[in-house]
Amino acid sequence: MHTNALKLFDKYALPLFKDGMSILEVGIGKRYWLSPYRKMAPERKLDFHFCDLGNFGSHEQGFLRQADEYSINKEDCRFDAVISQQTI
Repeated sequence: MHTNALKLFDKYALPLFKDGMSILEVGIGKRYWLSPYRKMAPERKLDFHFCDLGNFGSHEQGFLRQADEYSINKEDCRFDAVISQQTI
């Protein structure tokens, strides 16, 4: 991931993330793209989830399998924030 993306996330998004928030990261891609964002706030108690249509990373804790582009396997499908690092 480009360092400018990490700097932008650190400055503008990270301050908004509070303990207990449920976060969904969309379009994580292959394993080497798996959420550098979650590693930026290890002291916060965030409920981090990931999804990708290719179901890459399905072995990772918090991964939500997708049946199609409109559904994920989470009962209430509620998140406090949805972010994306590689998806347009």
